[in-house]
Amino acid sequence: MTVAVLVNPTARRNRTKRNRLEDILAGRPDVLIERVENFSDLPGIVDHLVQKDVSAVIISGGDGTVQAIQTHLAESVSHDRLPRLAILPDGTTNMNAADIGVQNPRNRAVLERIAVPEYCMRTTTVKKRHTVRVDNPKGRPPQHGMFFGAGAIYRAVLMSHRDVHSKGLTGDWANAMTFGKALWQTLRKGDDLTNPDRIYQKTDMTIGTGDAVFDSGGHLLLLTTTLHRLVLNSRPFWNQDEEALKLTTVKFPATKLLSSLQPILYGGEKRNVDPAVYRSTAARRISLDCSLPFILDGEVIEKPDDGPLMLSLGPEFEYLYR
Repeated sequence: MTVAVLVNPTARRNRTKRNRLEDILAGRPDVLIERVENFSDLPGIVDHLVQKDVSAVIISGGDGTVQAIQTHLAESVSHDRLPRLAILPDGTTNMNAADIGVQNPRNRAVLERIAVPEYCMRTTTVKKRHTVRVDNPKGRPPQHGMFFGAGAIYRAVLMSHRDVHSKGLTGDWANAMTFGKALWQTLRKGDDLTNPDRIYQKTDMTIGTGDAVFDSGGHLLLLTTTLHRLVLNSRPFWNQDEEALKLTTVKFPATKLLSSLQPILYGGEKRNVDPAVYRSTAARRISLDCSLPFILDGEVIEKPDDGPLMLSLGPEFEYLYR
């Protein structure tokens, strides 16, 4: 039995400091270490590891690396043979790792333990999450991620890459700065509402759940996830079913936005918000027609030319987290 370690050498932590992960695990006969120098090589690397029947795959990278590995596994391996995963928050964005990643990811004892094949196979200390499957993105095969966003989320990610990550800020600091700038734009009087860089803008959407129309018209944003917590430890979803996609939408204009932020982000089962503006539900299939591209785990996704983008509940993975 072996454990595989997939390292994205261009990921933030691996690029800016010595990679202790490889130092700690180097020379272990029960550990296979693969550096993904080129993402086009990733499918072949993952196929090789699956043939080795590895107990778990430790991923050293950000959300984009995790999404690419999950996609190939979900589309090429029988779902009852999926290896367990352990995510280290080594990228620029690490939303997945914040919910299902390894705690204390640079602690030597933690890394040595999760790299033991017998531990990976037998431990019950795992978190289970389905993927969000994007069935028909334009020009690409189905993709599997954990967080999907549209409208203001797409605009915020573009702004974050351009104005925040370029200054060296990552993780919750980057999320907080992006959120703060979006809120400031919303409240500032005299701001140009047609400015394409403005996050607070209307995006026309038609959203379906199952065979019914869930909502349509002008929206601020839409998010769909299978994670339990998002950026800044928030939980912007309610009326949920564990075996379904979490779907939350905000209409435009987002009335009483300031007073609604706390219950939207951190409320309980009952949220004191306007149900005509702020809606949340659970669905196993979602269709989405929208003029803008979308975001899946930080990566841009285009809708197909003919018809809406289709989302569904993907396979369930098990994640080692300590």
